[in-house]
Amino acid sequence: MKVYISADMEGITGVVSNEDVTPGKMNYERFRNQMCHDVNAAIEGALEAGATEVVVNDSHGQMTNLLLEQLHPVASLISGVTKPLYMMEGIDKSFDCAMFVGYHSMVGGKGVLSHTMSGASSVQLNGRATSEAEINATIAGHFGVPVTMVSGDQYTVSEVREVMADVEGAIVKYAIDRLAARCLSPQETRKLIKAAAKAGAIKARSTKPYRLGSGAEYTFQFLQPSMAARAAILPFVEQLDVRTVRVRGVDAIDGWRRFWSALLLGRSAQPDAY
Repeated sequence: MKVYISADMEGITGVVSNEDVTPGKMNYERFRNQMCHDVNAAIEGALEAGATEVVVNDSHGQMTNLLLEQLHPVASLISGVTKPLYMMEGIDKSFDCAMFVGYHSMVGGKGVLSHTMSGASSVQLNGRATSEAEINATIAGHFGVPVTMVSGDQYTVSEVREVMADVEGAIVKYAIDRLAARCLSPQETRKLIKAAAKAGAIKARSTKPYRLGSGAEYTFQFLQPSMAARAAILPFVEQLDVRTVRVRGVDAIDGWRRFWSALLLGRSAQPDAY
């Protein structure tokens, strides 16, 4: 069995602040270590379920957070930020399942550090509010790979289950506000993540991939008008109002590439957007 893990940081055990996930800030080194522990717990669960190969994609920020020397030796690591599929780089039809470790809830919610791809104040996929988890699940689904496990706060898990009801969830903290949570101990979350990953891997072949019924239409609102104006330079971007744009793709991958290209160009007008 071959397992793919996309690892973000906002949903890692104990994380509650931008200070925790930003290189150079006081708590970053502490929580990049905890990120490794959470990912290793998922790897251990997958191995107990029969996995023989695990690929981990570092999916936060500049995507050089995970320390290779701390990662379980059975896993290989995709590191670095210039990746065509970004948080899903390396996924292909050879994988039996995908897992999301350390994920967060969508922009506009009370989940810890909630956002949907930094720079946007709202993102809709085919007419409904969406999360990074759902977007990434459509990419996995394009290759026929089901998402079987997610870890993060309670809002993250519930959002994923709204669109993929069979996903195993490991709730590592309970959000009080976007910058506060009741956090479980690392010892407890290790057990929860391992158990969810094991259960998810066991039912990989019986879980359906998350596929879009038609093409992918992204409608999203930038934080500032200048960001939307810059994104609209691209010929496939339709500007709907001073901050809102829309792109359409024929499938999940085409939609993702158009969405990501427009978002990146828009963010270049305000590089510190979050």
